[in-house]
Amino acid sequence: MKWTGLNELREKYLSFFESKGHLRLPSFPLIPNGDNSLLLINSGMAPMKKYFTGEVTPPRKRVTTCQKCIRTPDIERVGITARHGTVFEMLPAGPHSAGHGRCGAHSARSSDTRCAGVPARSDTPRPFLLPGSC
Repeated sequence: MKWTGLNELREKYLSFFESKGHLRLPSFPLIPNGDNSLLLINSGMAPMKKYFTGEVTPPRKRVTTCQKCIRTPDIERVGITARHGTVFEMLPAGPHSAGHGRCGAHSARSSDTRCAGVPARSDTPRPFLLPGSC
């Protein structure tokens, strides 16, 4: 694998999904707007919850973003070990309609191999799909 800096990798990822028809959204605020169920954004998909529940219609059927997140479940471990951080970014890309599971998993794997240079191997991850989800 070729070394890639964070900014370049983020841009490659977002551009890859834009080329597949996804709309690039900006990062949502770390404090959720209009969602009293969360104190802080702790996952990349959390700000898109209203799209999944149908409360709000997404601006496009497929979107991608680089979402800033705050890790909270084990915050007392931050600083004690090298692998625990507090603030990080997640790169979600998702459909907001049923029946996109296999295509989404394929696109995510393609972004790994084409953008990040991860070697394609026989141990390619397979998504777990519920019956009737595709």
